[in-house]
Amino acid sequence: MRTRSVDLVPLSTFLLCLAVSSSGAAAPSKEGREALKKSLADVLAQTPLSSARTSVQVQSLDDGTVVFAQDADDLLNPASNVKLFTAAAALVRLGPEYRFETEFLVDREAGGRARVLYVRGKGDPSLSTERLYNIAGELYHGGLREVLGDLVVDDGWFDGQRLAPGFDQEVGDRPYLAPCGALSLNWNSVAIYLRAGDRTGARARVESEPASD
Repeated sequence: MRTRSVDLVPLSTFLLCLAVSSSGAAAPSKEGREALKKSLADVLAQTPLSSARTSVQVQSLDDGTVVFAQDADDLLNPASNVKLFTAAAALVRLGPEYRFETEFLVDREAGGRARVLYVRGKGDPSLSTERLYNIAGELYHGGLREVLGDLVVDDGWFDGQRLAPGFDQEVGDRPYLAPCGALSLNWNSVAIYLRAGDRTGARARVESEPASD
């Protein structure tokens, strides 16, 4: 049985259309490149970019020449802008109809019982505590009634690199810094709940979701 996630974010569809249409067209003329350079320079000269640090390099895929560059060698943290390129690359590589899959495998015995339930992750980023209840319902309606032994999770679909390049520039406990994995729950982050004690001076109550040691 497999559970599937929602669609890929459609924000970068327009970027993908630009990339596809440009690759099949003839190389832009010298006048066209000059017009592009002027347009980019005008954009960077406007606020709020005029007061920001920017590092830009546009390189032709046809002949490899640099069409436009401004402080291209400055080392900056691209931050969330990289999501646009990541989404575009995913659309090109995987396609707009791609769905993440999580596989559930069993050593089944009679009466809907299984010796072991195996869960093999394949990168679904949307698995959450709430979805686990739906998944349990799907397994039940698929015929599984009881797991007699272990629950084995398989996180080996990805390689061993848990943090993207550049994450070493910032160290902290923010949820967007959580390491990636092929089988992630709640975006590999933990919610911490703090409540005051029953009286002044009493120790605060600390709970985590999901529960963890």
